[in-house]
Amino acid sequence: MITKAVGLCLVFITPVIAGYYASNQVRAECAQLYGLIKLIKHAKRKISGFMTRQEEIFDDFDDVALERCGFLDCLRNQKLISEDSLLRTAVVSFENRLSVSPAAKSALFEFSESFGKLSAEEQSESCDSCAAALNELYDESRSRADIRAKLCRTIGFSAGAVAAIMLI
Repeated sequence: MITKAVGLCLVFITPVIAGYYASNQVRAECAQLYGLIKLIKHAKRKISGFMTRQEEIFDDFDDVALERCGFLDCLRNQKLISEDSLLRTAVVSFENRLSVSPAAKSALFEFSESFGKLSAEEQSESCDSCAAALNELYDESRSRADIRAKLCRTIGFSAGAVAAIMLI
């Protein structure tokens, strides 16, 4: 009897946990996208106000979502060894690990190609352009994320309940 109760609990809890995990992944996409927007605005401030070297731009930037996925560590711990910017190298390295949409990755790739290769004024305009594109994608993503996250949790709970009921 106890074994059956434990089994039913496990059958119920497993899909519920999977639903919550999927829900967190959906929210991570929004958080990472927002972090990238903040990163670009931070870079713009550093370039326009202080003419900071590329290696020092991201040293004092902090964002929990980008820290969790390892993107900031990659960005900070690189050496400028090729014609590619530090940002470009990090974006390429993390292409499959960032949980953002293909459109956001495309905008980030385009921005990172010219990062560090333009005059301060042109780089500032490039930052504004990329931040605006990512902001638009963020607004769309945020409105869908709440619905998708709730759906993931609901499906997980429902699947667990149905499985447990079928085993009773």
